[in-house]
Amino acid sequence: MIIKSKRESIKKCLKHHSQSLIKLVKIQFCLIFLFFNNPLNANDCKTNTNLKIGIIENNLIEYQYYLYYELGNYAIDKDLEFEIQTVENNVNEFDIIFGEYYDLAKLSQIEINYPSSIEEFYTKNGLQISNNTLPLDLDTFLIFSNNSENEIFSLEELSDYYDPIRYTLGVSFKSTNEIAKLINYNTGVYDFNFNKIENESLFRSLNKIYKNLNKNILQSNFLEIYNSYENDENVFTVFSDGIILNKNFEYLSFQLLPQSKYNWSSDKGIFVKRKEMKPYSFFGFSAYLNNTNQIGFLCHLIKEEVRKRLFKNFNISISPLSANEVQNFDKLPEKYINILNSKNQNISDVNYKNFVIKYNLFQDIIIGNQSYESIIETDNYLNEN
Repeated sequence: MIIKSKRESIKKCLKHHSQSLIKLVKIQFCLIFLFFNNPLNANDCKTNTNLKIGIIENNLIEYQYYLYYELGNYAIDKDLEFEIQTVENNVNEFDIIFGEYYDLAKLSQIEINYPSSIEEFYTKNGLQISNNTLPLDLDTFLIFSNNSENEIFSLEELSDYYDPIRYTLGVSFKSTNEIAKLINYNTGVYDFNFNKIENESLFRSLNKIYKNLNKNILQSNFLEIYNSYENDENVFTVFSDGIILNKNFEYLSFQLLPQSKYNWSSDKGIFVKRKEMKPYSFFGFSAYLNNTNQIGFLCHLIKEEVRKRLFKNFNISISPLSANEVQNFDKLPEKYINILNSKNQNISDVNYKNFVIKYNLFQDIIIGNQSYESIIETDNYLNEN
């Protein structure tokens, strides 16, 4: 009887522990399920129906045709519906908003946990992301020629270049922000200060270049600049570097947009020769995430085959983030690979608001309607930091 009683006790004990173990497993399963289905979880490329996309338009490049194409591919694959509209004071109505980085940066920035595929994409390209604006484009400036192999080593040399038949340079002044980038590309500093002596030298060169600039396209958009290039109107034309990957783009030579030959040394009180040209770069086409409900579309856009299709098939001035993105391209010029390897190490931040305020002055100095000296506001010009 004693043995039988012990057996019953053991059975009851095992049954109790078994039930507890089952409960524990259920709890652990629920926790794992909740973790992997949390909309902010870094391993979840979430997709819901009725994807609503916004576009902040600009006056240089039209991105909507590319977005329509990739949204169509994505919608068919995921069996969902989508719509695209222009953003007009209705930011909160959209899941994702696309546009230029400098426009999206004005919107509310919050910390966000991205899916591992997105984090890995940016890590491989040498970039760190934390907020809800994702750059999909990193541009530096190149000049291309389809009729000349002459290499220009400095901005001063470019300002002295003359061709009796063609304009020296084709570039657009249509966008204030793009001009801010061009000036910043030469200085590499966040803000612009008229009291810096090196900036006077910069604008002297820009004024000389303006005299033989293609003025017919100064207020033109990207496609009009491209047509000017194809028509051989200019010896050199300024483009973002990604155009070199387009399957239809032809060129005889290319190089970084020349920078000033000399830098001012405040320590020595003289101009010193620039040691190297740095490919200062700028975030361009980007995505702003309003919520994580449709983050799956961003996971789609960063896929290798989708990025390669963008660079090769869509001529919308979008450039790779680093050399990592072109590993599987046909043989590319080593000079371009070197640029890609360094441009994400020289990402420039620009005070666009400051440039907008001063834009009319910039334009007047470049055109020659006003002298640079009349704007200087210091009595200690040579020692101004």
